[in-house]
Amino acid sequence: MTIDAWASAKQGFAGLLGQGKPERHEIAVQRLERSRQELAGRTGAELERARVEQEAAWRLRLSDLLEDDPTAEAE
Repeated sequence: MTIDAWASAKQGFAGLLGQGKPERHEIAVQRLERSRQELAGRTGAELERARVEQEAAWRLRLSDLLEDDPTAEAE
């Protein structure tokens, strides 16, 4: 189930960030996968630090998306 949930979330989020453009969708998929890899295998304080870094990066990406396209908020 976890793998299915990740695949579903990744495709949904990539779709949002891709905004119907295949090249942007693929970039988003690659970024999401890199983020997953950054967190994989880490534990304790190292995992928490990586989570904080990833959260900040994705908040910025979402902020940029909403700034560029305020209608994306509905998605």
